[in-house]
Amino acid sequence: MYSVTLEAPGLAKALANALYFIPAASKIQVALIEFAATYVMTAGTDSYVAGTDQVKTANSSGLEPEDFKTVLVTKKDLDALEKAARAAKKGVVTLTVDGEVLTLETGEGEPVTASLAVNERALALYDSIAQIVIETEFKRPAAIPGVSCIDPAKFSPFAKVKTDKTERMADIYQTEGDKGPWLIKIGPTFKGLLMPINRDIHRSNVGPEGLW
Repeated sequence: MYSVTLEAPGLAKALANALYFIPAASKIQVALIEFAATYVMTAGTDSYVAGTDQVKTANSSGLEPEDFKTVLVTKKDLDALEKAARAAKKGVVTLTVDGEVLTLETGEGEPVTASLAVNERALALYDSIAQIVIETEFKRPAAIPGVSCIDPAKFSPFAKVKTDKTERMADIYQTEGDKGPWLIKIGPTFKGLLMPINRDIHRSNVGPEGLW
């Protein structure tokens, strides 16, 4: 068993920012929550876009400094957790993982519980997303590719991202070539990925018009 205590507004923001990246039509209906002694990270994806966010912890129990514990929860449960954290307003909340159950305690009302999901494909995908973010941010050279083919609808989750200031804009980090992912940062903690469309497949589907 392990648990973390953290401020409700920060948790609500991180949970919401993961929810935005799991649309109803997505085949992936689970989100990732990563626990460490000093932070909690959330992530959501539909495999074309991904959003991750972090919130600092005030205290932790059962977690060593080097520990990274990851769990999956369904979109439905993530939504319930986000609503409970948001309802706690400026209070302090506790997240506990005991066996196969995650519990959110706000100090008011009944705790919110979520059964941990099992989805090996989604877990592997989230692990890949974490690696892509790290590699793009720190290892791949920034570049301005000639042309990238992007689905405009995939920009919409980024417009919903909650951050520390309403004036925050999106910084886009592009890597060399037209097939590499775009790393999108909004504010101090949010990091997302947007994958370009495969131009060859797109050309065969719709024809060459509009593909430069």
